[in-house]
Parts: sequence; C-alpha cells; structure tokens
Amino acid sequence: MKILITQLGRIGDMILLTPMFSLIKNKYPDCSIDVICGTKNHSVIQFNPLINQIFIYDKTPFKLLSFFFEVRKNHYQYYIDPKDHFSRESSLLAKLIIAKNKIGFIGNNKSNFHLAIPSNKENEGKHYSLKILNPLKYLDIDISQKYYKPVVFESSDSIDYFNVFQAESHLNKYIVINISASQKRKMWSKEKWIDFINQLQKNNKIKNYDLVISSAPTELNEINYIIQHTKNIIHFPSRNLLDVVTLIKNCDLLVTPDTALVHIAAAFNIKLVGLFANNPFFYSMFHPLNDYYEAVMTPEGSEIIDEISLEQVYEAFIRISDNL
Repeated sequence: MKILITQLGRIGDMILLTPMFSLIKNKYPDCSIDVICGTKNHSVIQFNPLINQIFIYDKTPFKLLSFFFEVRKNHYQYYIDPKDHFSRESSLLAKLIIAKNKIGFIGNNKSNFHLAIPSNKENEGKHYSLKILNPLKYLDIDISQKYYKPVVFESSDSIDYFNVFQAESHLNKYIVINISASQKRKMWSKEKWIDFINQLQKNNKIKNYDLVISSAPTELNEINYIIQHTKNIIHFPSRNLLDVVTLIKNCDLLVTPDTALVHIAAAFNIKLVGLFANNPFFYSMFHPLNDYYEAVMTPEGSEIIDEISLEQVYEAFIRISDNL
C-alpha cells in the first residue's frame, strides 16, 4: 500500500506531524509513505527511516512542473492532507495527485477530497499533534492517546559536527539558550538575555553546567553583543537546523522563545523554559509536550515576548532546575 501525506506548514507543524508516520507503519508495516514538504520544513524529516520519498513543493515555475511530473508518476491508495480549513493550494494538490482515497478538509464547498476530516472549529481546544492525526480514522488506526510526542532523527554529519564542537569546547553538562524566533515580536531583547545570563552564573545550582548560546544566522550581531557583555558563555555556530537538533538532544535544559525548538526538545523530552505569548487559543494548540517544562507568559492582552520580565524567566528557571 502506498500513502502520500502533505505538510506545507511551518517547521514546527512538520515536527508535530511525525507521530503519523510511526502510527501508520505500526498498523501497516509493509506500506510505503511518501511526503510532500515545503522548501523550509523538509529537513526535519530528511533522515526519518519510515519515509520512502520526499517531494519538495517549490513554487519556482520549472521546479513546480518537475514536482507535479514526479508526483504523478505514482498511484496511491491514500492521499492525506491534514489541514483542517480550506486552502486553494490543498485543493489544487488534491486534484492533481492520483490516489484512490483522498482525505482532507471538505467543508461546504465543492472539494477534490473524497473523505472529510473535522474542521478547525470542530477541532477547537485540541492540541495540534492530536487534531493533525484525524485522517487516520479512515485507515482504522487508533488515536485515543491524549498527546503524541514528535520524533526527530539526527543526521550523521550534524552528529560529527557536534562531537568536534563538544570536544573543542570541553562540554560535559550544559544548558542551551536560544535567542531566535520566527518573528521579532516573539523575541526577548538582547539586554534581557544579558541580565538573565549574568544572573544565572551567580547561581550555585548550575555551577557545574556550561551555558551554550544559539541563534539563527540572522541574529549573529545580537549573539556577539551578548557574548561581549557576559562571561564564560559558549556560542554554538550552527550551520543548519539539524545541527541544532543534535545540540538540543544532548543538552540538559533548553531556554527559548516560542519556536520550533520547543517541539524538538519535546521529541527528546528535554526540560524546557519557554517564553510564550499570552494567547490561550494558540497555546492550547501548540503548548510543549515535554514531561518537565515551565511556560512563561506575556502579560494578559499582550503578545510581545519582550514584555516578559527577567524575574519571570529566572523564577521559572529556578523551579525547573530542581529537576536537573
């Protein structure tokens, strides 16, 4: 049996989709799973051994033609698009893909899907990791658990890169501080990170832990500024997201704004201090799935992460550090 799954969303959305692959394989061990990804989210499943083939949906005209040509070579038993609201892109893909059963959002409009999944209104209050599995009922797969933790696989190249970094930095036990997020409003100011790091280093509880700072390449100026105004902090110069996956897998605690790294930490059950916007609707869908975490919220009515105080984050760190 051949199955094709689409996920064109953000990196975090793709990470939270990963339980679907193992649930399908557990039920149908001989099936073949292909995945349609976006240009930015494909790397997190690149080394997943449960996936047969990855198709990258690139809107560049020549690449788009090549994409449809390659996908339409295959005939699938099931095509799954777990998006729970109308999308022209989803409708177009469903029309062009060759599959006996097409599972996706139908709604009130004419649709290219055969089998309907619940709408976003019907899914309200559910965690994204659970509602994204709704299509599996048509494959007779049980999804009765409260949550399903994501699964992320490392690359051997990133493992080798990290091992060199670890040896050169003499790392043993360490805490990762990530300063980056997808939007500026989701980021804490560099001045607050400096104050937080300086306060941490006065805490005897973590005297045996190194502090490793990480960011996207776009925040290197902020990283350099923070390093200049702190002491004994180690910068991890990641080349790509998979490098960060290995960094997080081997750490003892992650401190980060709300970003895909929250879900990577959940995949390895790493303790977490997360800085979140006070938006109950989105938090209910994307809250951390780690066993131990502290969620620090912006003031009510605000979604600006920089309005979270130093005291809030430090107190959350102290609470979770009891479990280190």
